[in-house]
Amino acid sequence: MQRILFALSLLSLSALAQAEILVEDAYVRAPPPGGGAGAAYMTLRNTADAAVDLTGAQTPAAGKVSLHNTMNHDGMMMMMPTAKFTIPAQGAFVLQSGASHLMLEQLSETLVPGSEITLTLQFGDGSSVSAQLPVRSVLDE
Repeated sequence: MQRILFALSLLSLSALAQAEILVEDAYVRAPPPGGGAGAAYMTLRNTADAAVDLTGAQTPAAGKVSLHNTMNHDGMMMMMPTAKFTIPAQGAFVLQSGASHLMLEQLSETLVPGSEITLTLQFGDGSSVSAQLPVRSVLDE
């Protein structure tokens, strides 16, 4: 009986951990014709009392999803991969064009404006959150 209660407690804690990150205003930008990668943008809101790291993501629409920062390097804008994005306790982290974002590479399907993809975000505490993201054209932004 104690083992069952302990297991139920762990499941409850896991559900609470997942519910601490809210995904808001999320969408995927479709690549231009002939482009091989898309980008995902959103606001991640952390309702917990401790910071949480976004460490990865996956989607059936792409063979690879990586975390990127856009940086000015000697007057030239460059995208640099990063290992994590930290969402502060009781705060938010914004992924946006020209800054931090998710790159969807090795696309396994065409990202058509008006369609949706499922994106699963993975966090350093072992939790994950899935969301449906609409695909938009750069003209829709």
